[in-house]
Amino acid sequence: MNQLTNYTVAAVKKFRGHDGYGYSCNLLRNGKKVAEIVEDGWGGGLQFHWVDHKTTATVNTLNYKDEP
Repeated sequence: MNQLTNYTVAAVKKFRGHDGYGYSCNLLRNGKKVAEIVEDGWGGGLQFHWVDHKTTATVNTLNYKDEP
């Protein structure tokens, strides 16, 4: 039997960064916080701050020219 994993975000905060607006939020898996995600508004990619520091993620992003 497969158990579905439910991901949601909470505590979303928007702010002004150097290159535009940024945000931070908590990533929840089945209601439990697993990471804080930050887009700092300085032109870089997403930052994942994991509760369990052994966890990693691969994120595919595009630059300002819509290139990988």
